[in-house]
Amino acid sequence: RRVLAFCADHLDQQVGNGECAVLVNQAFAAAGAMRHRDVPPPPGLSLKDDDYVWGRLLGPDDEVLPGDVIQFRDVVIKKKVGSRTSSHTMGHHTAVVKAVIERNHFAVLHQNSIGPGVPEDKKKTVHPGDIDLNYKTAGEAWIYRPLPAAKRK
Repeated sequence: RRVLAFCADHLDQQVGNGECAVLVNQAFAAAGAMRHRDVPPPPGLSLKDDDYVWGRLLGPDDEVLPGDVIQFRDVVIKKKVGSRTSSHTMGHHTAVVKAVIERNHFAVLHQNSIGPGVPEDKKKTVHPGDIDLNYKTAGEAWIYRPLPAAKRK
């Protein structure tokens, strides 16, 4: 919840250099969560060198909670409404779950992303988004639960 609170407190502001992972990294630091560079990759998960691991990888039956983090790799979401098809691509992106709308459909907070209602000049600020993975046609989306940072002696 502290990760989500950090993101909500910075709505419409640029955090760090405006990159999506910088928002989450700073939210984790503020919340006392283990940063991605300190989390070992889950066994058996095939990751590229620049993929981030944000905590405990959730399984398909695990409940997703506000404050969990979604890491995207080459995701394409195509949704057809009537005769119109919308398409959204996330090559390498990180977002914080704000709310679960329904299974695999999330309201998120993120930065460095363009979506409906987000002008180009606001892209690098924290803003809400809607991601429905039920319409994912390509790529990988991993959902992580933040882990508490180890206490220093």
